[in-house]
Amino acid sequence: MDINQPLTNPDLIRSLEKLKQEYNQTNEYQFFKDILEAKFLAPVIINPSPNTKGGKAILNENTTLTLINITDVNGIDYLPAFTDWEELRKWNQDDDIQTLIFTFKDYEKIILEDNRDLKGFVLNPFGQNIIFGKEQIQSVNNSVIKVQKNESVMLGIPKDYPLEMVEALKNHLPKLPSVKKVYLMLMIRGEVDKSYLLVVDSNGEYNKIFGEMAEIATKYLKLEEKLDFVPFAEEFGRNAVKDQQPFYSK
Repeated sequence: MDINQPLTNPDLIRSLEKLKQEYNQTNEYQFFKDILEAKFLAPVIINPSPNTKGGKAILNENTTLTLINITDVNGIDYLPAFTDWEELRKWNQDDDIQTLIFTFKDYEKIILEDNRDLKGFVLNPFGQNIIFGKEQIQSVNNSVIKVQKNESVMLGIPKDYPLEMVEALKNHLPKLPSVKKVYLMLMIRGEVDKSYLLVVDSNGEYNKIFGEMAEIATKYLKLEEKLDFVPFAEEFGRNAVKDQQPFYSK
């Protein structure tokens, strides 16, 4: 594995700053896209310390890897995710600090399957200090989609219909008076990227509506399942549910 290699995430930092300056759907989508593509420095204890050759770590057969967590003032444990060495040095300036290169998906898998009572991970804890709890981690994948021109997209009715999720949404949706109808489809993008697609007909503020619906729905998703949203007002949304019946109608 590569250890202690140079690492920067200029696209992620740029989209984060834009999101902080103006919180809107376009900037949020770009931030989510960039964080899913980013690579992070994850501090780790490697025992015994590996020999290195050409920037590669040579691990012994019985090597153990222990991820280092940080604890906030309330005693809550998180895994740190550093976007670059400058951010990591704000936490630890030791020359011999050991790190692994992690993706968002690596953090997601570890935290959602965790038995150490970790509550999530924190992006640049001594910089931007953005916390991703377990629900937020799941919600990053469950965002408003933007389908690119000529992109391959297949739509259909889910074979394994998520009844519990649908019932939970049906029970909650009356609390969102601006929502008129909601449809559920299975979407496959590029032949491999599969997700549930919720098409929402509303005259309200979509960011708030989608956020509240995602908070309800993600509790019923399996680890590998994703959820996407699109407004019925958009052409893609209308075409996606043509001749289909909504599971919720006001």
